[in-house]
Amino acid sequence: MNNIWKKLMQKWRNRQSDQSGLTIIELLISIAIGSVVMVMLMQMLVMNIRTQRLVEFENMVIDQSYLLGERIQANVFNLQPHSIEIVEDSPTQTVIHITHEYDITVGVGNVIIRDYSNPVTDILTYDKVNQQLTYNGNLLHSSKIKIENGSSVSLIEIDPDTCAIEPSNDICDDGIIRLELIISYEYSEGNRSDTRTFVTTIIV
Repeated sequence: MNNIWKKLMQKWRNRQSDQSGLTIIELLISIAIGSVVMVMLMQMLVMNIRTQRLVEFENMVIDQSYLLGERIQANVFNLQPHSIEIVEDSPTQTVIHITHEYDITVGVGNVIIRDYSNPVTDILTYDKVNQQLTYNGNLLHSSKIKIENGSSVSLIEIDPDTCAIEPSNDICDDGIIRLELIISYEYSEGNRSDTRTFVTTIIV
C-alpha cells in the first residue's frame, strides 16, 4: 500500500514539475488578441457616440424648426397686422417689418372709427453674420442652433398685381413669409454637425 501511495505522489510531483508558464509566443498571441478586442470595443464606443450625437442633433433641429415657425405665427397673430414690408435684404441681414397700423374704437354717437395714434411694428430679422433669427430682438431658437449661409427669409406676394413686395417698394396688406433655413447644431466643444434644410411658410 505504501508503495502504491509513493508511486502516486511521485507521479503528482512529476506532473507539477512539468507545468511551466506562458511562452513568449503565447504571450504575444494573447496581447494581439487583446488588442483586436480593444480596437473593436473602441470602434463600437465611437459609433455609439456618433449615433447618440446624430439622434440628439436630429431631435434638436426638428424641434427648433417647428418652434421657429410657431413663435413667428404666435407673434403675428397677437399683433394682428395690417401691413408687411421687407425693408432690407443685404449680404449682412434681411429685415421685415410687420405693422399693426390702427385699433378699432367707438367714437361719439357709437360710430366705429380707426384709431391710428398707436401703431406697432414688429421686426423679423435674419442676421446673416451672427447666423441668428430674431423677432423684435429676441432670439427665436437655441443659441446652439446656427442658421448657415445659403439660408433665406423672404416675402411672397399673395396678389402680385396689387402689391409687389421688394425693398423700398410697396407696403402690402398681406403676404407670405417664407423661411428656407439651412440649420446646423453646435456641440459643446465647438464642432458643428452636418446641416439640414427646412422650409416654412407663414401667411400674414
